[in-house]
Amino acid sequence: MEKTNAEESTTRGMVELKINHVFPESTKTIYSNQMVVQHSPDGEFYIYFFEVKPPFIFGDPSEIEAQFKALSSINAECVAKIVVRAEKLPPFIAALAQNYSSFSEDAKDVQNLDDKKGKHAG
Repeated sequence: MEKTNAEESTTRGMVELKINHVFPESTKTIYSNQMVVQHSPDGEFYIYFFEVKPPFIFGDPSEIEAQFKALSSINAECVAKIVVRAEKLPPFIAALAQNYSSFSEDAKDVQNLDDKKGKHAG
């Protein structure tokens, strides 16, 4: 059996290749407001993303209250499931933490600007 170039390169050692991240136009953006994380004994982490949609309820205040009381639950629809190997999780967590930290700092800056504008207005 003849070896391919890929097989030959693995027998000589590791080959590093640059990864180009491509975002096709067909990639869907899905909103999620709930999340569940589980792991398996074989080192895979399952991250489930859910969307909870509020029930469609209308009427006067007493009708609305009655409709809410009649509900026993609402559905959380799974909109995506991601599987990540355990060894890939630390950089994933670090990236989330870094992004969240940047977001928090930006949000504080915006809030501080809003606070200053509010105090000086009028």
